[in-house]
Amino acid sequence: MSARFVKYVLSFYGKGGVYAMRNAEGKTPTAQLVWSLLPAMFDAMHTQGWNWGNGDSMDREFFREEVLEPLGYTN
Repeated sequence: MSARFVKYVLSFYGKGGVYAMRNAEGKTPTAQLVWSLLPAMFDAMHTQGWNWGNGDSMDREFFREEVLEPLGYTN
């Protein structure tokens, strides 16, 4: 796991990202939030039988669908 993946996620879903997401309070994901949610992503991957793809687009999408969206983040 690297800071590269966190930056990658934020470049899509963070403030100014390609598909910036916000929660009900209008807040966008931050680096601190993404880092804090990574264990939840790995737990979900393990539970669903997914393998870590070294931070590729599938990992990014998995993070969005399985971690951010259930927390109320939308585009």
